[in-house]
Amino acid sequence: MQRVAAGLAIAACLLSALAAWRIPIGTTTQFLGATLTLTGLNRLGLIFLCIGIGAVLAYAAWQPQGWAFSPFLLLSLTFVNIALLIRSLALTVLLAQLATLLLVFPLQGGPVPAPSRPPSSGSDDPVGKLGRGQAGWAPGELRRGAIGYLTMMVVVAPCILLALWLIEHRATIPNPATTMQLVVMLLGLALGILLTAIPLHLWWLMVVEDGPPLLAALIGAVFPAVTVVMLIDLLTHTTW
Repeated sequence: MQRVAAGLAIAACLLSALAAWRIPIGTTTQFLGATLTLTGLNRLGLIFLCIGIGAVLAYAAWQPQGWAFSPFLLLSLTFVNIALLIRSLALTVLLAQLATLLLVFPLQGGPVPAPSRPPSSGSDDPVGKLGRGQAGWAPGELRRGAIGYLTMMVVVAPCILLALWLIEHRATIPNPATTMQLVVMLLGLALGILLTAIPLHLWWLMVVEDGPPLLAALIGAVFPAVTVVMLIDLLTHTTW
């Protein structure tokens, strides 16, 4: 049953990548009153994400990462895809934060040991140690990695939203130059945390040590890529 569910999830990811490839660039639609637009850049981002998540799910079908891994990963992928397409940067930030919040569930908990196999007669492994191993991860209480991940999310969202508020009201502020300096500082702090730049990378060390290995690797690979895509899109479509 687990393999069937994994196969369906992988097929959904690949179909999403194919749809992103086939839909014409410039296509727009409405989502909750906001405009979704497919550009050449976010098309590449969508294809990269969908194929990457499909490969990760294929690996997780053979090396279990915990029962919460696949469903919450797919939910997170949905919100990240919408965040890449949406034109409103404020909604992009909120959707991206919601996506990261969903990944806290598979991050918490801990490894579940596989049952030890009974020792066989004449074996050099009398206590069955070779049969022991990690059978995956199960959600439980918050661990250090999940707390570090939540802390990152709590710091990043207010920085970006405050920067956006200052940008929207810069015409009414007496000193626009000082305002833009503050905006650059806030965005620099937020992007530095998301890109795990030293010395703002402490949350990443906690995730690597405490999280399921595959999820930790995925966060390390996807976070910088998605952040760079969003940053380039921001610089391309904003006049300020």
